[in-house]
Amino acid sequence: MKAGLYLPGTLEALGVDGFTVDTDDFVSLSEKFVNLFAKGVTHVFLPYDELCHNPSVTGGEATFIVYEKTKAGFCISTFKTFNLVKEAHPIQDYTWIQIPGYGHLDCIYGKAAVHDVYPHILKALDAHAQDELILDEIPCNCVTNAVASLKSKVKTAGSKKMTTDSSALPTDLEVMHQDNDSLDCEEELIYPVEANDVFNPTEVKTIWDKLNEITPLEAWQIWPSKTSTRKDLVKNEPSYNPPTGTDAEKVEVREMLNPSDPVKNMILSMSDLHLDCEWSKNMHDRLRTFITNLASVAEVSLHTLILLGDVVEMWLEPMTLSPHTLQERVTRWKANITCTLFFNVVRKMAEEDGVKVFYLRGNHDHEMTAEAVEQLMGKKVEFIEGTLIYLINSDDGQQYRLRFAHGHDWDIFNTYSLTEPNDPLGGRPIGYYVTRAVATTEAVMTETEEVLRQVTTSLMRMIGGDLGSFIVEMLSKGPLQKRFTEALIEQALGRDVDNDEWILLEEGKWMKMSNLLKYRLFKRAIDKFGSSYTYSLLKGTVGDFGDFLSRCGEDIIVLGHTHQWRDHSIKNRTGKSMYVNTGTWIDFAHEFSYARIIPPTKSNPGCVQVRRDLLDPDGIV
Repeated sequence: MKAGLYLPGTLEALGVDGFTVDTDDFVSLSEKFVNLFAKGVTHVFLPYDELCHNPSVTGGEATFIVYEKTKAGFCISTFKTFNLVKEAHPIQDYTWIQIPGYGHLDCIYGKAAVHDVYPHILKALDAHAQDELILDEIPCNCVTNAVASLKSKVKTAGSKKMTTDSSALPTDLEVMHQDNDSLDCEEELIYPVEANDVFNPTEVKTIWDKLNEITPLEAWQIWPSKTSTRKDLVKNEPSYNPPTGTDAEKVEVREMLNPSDPVKNMILSMSDLHLDCEWSKNMHDRLRTFITNLASVAEVSLHTLILLGDVVEMWLEPMTLSPHTLQERVTRWKANITCTLFFNVVRKMAEEDGVKVFYLRGNHDHEMTAEAVEQLMGKKVEFIEGTLIYLINSDDGQQYRLRFAHGHDWDIFNTYSLTEPNDPLGGRPIGYYVTRAVATTEAVMTETEEVLRQVTTSLMRMIGGDLGSFIVEMLSKGPLQKRFTEALIEQALGRDVDNDEWILLEEGKWMKMSNLLKYRLFKRAIDKFGSSYTYSLLKGTVGDFGDFLSRCGEDIIVLGHTHQWRDHSIKNRTGKSMYVNTGTWIDFAHEFSYARIIPPTKSNPGCVQVRRDLLDPDGIV
C-alpha cells in the first residue's frame, strides 16, 4: 500500500525530510506521477529499485500524495485514505484538498512542509494537467464573479466616451487582431453593481487553505557570507546553473576587476528614474544633489555603477499621439536639462574616474540600444539587453555572484517573453498600453505599476489568494481575460472604456481598443510556460517575486521595476541569499533610494543595503 522514497541531499534546501506516496495502483502511480515528478525536479529521487516499503514516516516534515485513477471532480476514496493517514500518523497536522484543474490528483500534506514542498509538486505536474477534466464549481464561480466584480472596484469618474472619431483615420493603416482565440468568447460577463452582491470570499476558504501563505522574511543588512558564517570553498557549493535568458532578455556574465581593493570597492545601483516625463518633472534638484555628490567620491570610492533600467521614459505618451522614434527621443534627451546633467556626470565617471558603468534596459526603456547609449553617455558605458551576472573573485578564496536585472521579465503585464514582433500588439506587452492610457488622462496622476497592482490586488483579495494557478487557468478564458484587461485600462483612464476608441502607433498605424481587449495574454502564457509559472508572473505584478527568487543561485539578486525598495534575506536552491530592490526616484516616491554593495574580503565581511534619502557624500560612501 505505501512506499517510502528516500530523498537525497539535493532536496535538503527545500526542508524535506520524507516523502510518502499512498495508492491502490502503484504501477500507474510510478508511470504517471513519480517518473514525471522526478523529471520535473531534475531527478531528485534515488533510482527506482531503491524504493523500500515504509508504512509510516517518522520525524517532522512529511507530505502525502494520494493518487486516484478517476476523472471525478471530488474523490470520496481519497478522503477515506486521508482519515486512515490521520490515524496512522496523529503527530502531524493534515489537510485534505482537491487540486482544481487536475481532477485525478488529490493531495494530503503535512503542515510543516506546505511552503517548501507543495509548490514544487504543483509546478512539476503543471505540464500534465488536463483541461477537459471537470473543475470544481465553487472555485470556477469564485474567479468568474470576482473578475466580473472588478467593475465596481475600479475607480472611474463615470461613463465618458472618447471624442475622437476613428472614421477619420486611414483604414489601410489599422492594425487588426487575427481572431483565432475567440471560440470561448460567446458569453459576455454581466457586470454587477456591487461586488458583494455576487461574491463571498469565504466560499472557497476550504480549498487550498493556507497554501499561499508567505513566511515573513527577516531583515538582513549584512552580506550573506559574513565572517561568522563563512561559506565553504566554491568547489563544495551546490552546482550553480546560470540563467539562460531569452531572445528578448539576454544574460551577460562579467567579472569585477580588482574586487579586493580596500577603498575603491563600492558597487552602486539605481533604477526607475523615468527621465523626461511627467513622473519626473520635479526630480532635477534632488537628482543634481545626489549625482554631483556621487561624482565627488567616484574616483576614490566608486568601482561600479549599474543603471538598472527605466532610466529614461519611452512609454508615457497619450493614446492620441503617435510615439516618437528613438532618434527623436535622443534629440529630446540631449535638450533636457535633467537628462543632460545625469548623462554628462555618468560619462565623466566612466571616462575619467575609472568607474565601470553598465546600462541595463527595463520595460519603459526597452527600445534603448547600444548606439543610443553611446550617443548619450559615451563609449565606456556598456549596454546590457537583459540580465547581468557579476562575478566577484575575492581574496578570501570565495567566488560571489550578483544578479542584476530590471525585474519586468517576472511581471506578466510587462514581460517581453510573451511578445513577438508581428503579433497584434506590435511586440509590446499590455503594460505598454496601460501606460499609454495613463498618459491620456489630463493629470497623469498615477504610475503604471500602481494601476496594475491595484487591479490585480483587488482581484486577489476578492478570491482570497488560496486558488493558486487555478486563477490564471480561469483568466485564460476569453470573457474573463477581456474583462480583466478592460479593468486595467479603465483604472488607467479613470473612466469607462469605449471599444471603438483607438490608439495611435508608429508610422501612422492605429488600433481599436477592442483589438487590445480580446488579446489572450493568459492563454499565451499558459501555452508557453504552464499555469504555475504564469501564476508566478501574475504575483510578480504585485511585487511578489518569491517563486522566481527561490530558483536563483546567486548570492545577491538586485532588481528594480516595482518602485518599492527592499532588502531582506531569502531562501533559494543554494541556501541563503539576499534580495535587494533599488526602488525609484520619480515624484510619486516616498523615499528616493539606491543599492550600495561592498564585496567581502579577507579583512572585511562586506555589506549590502538600500540607502534612502542619503544625498551627502558621507552618506554615499
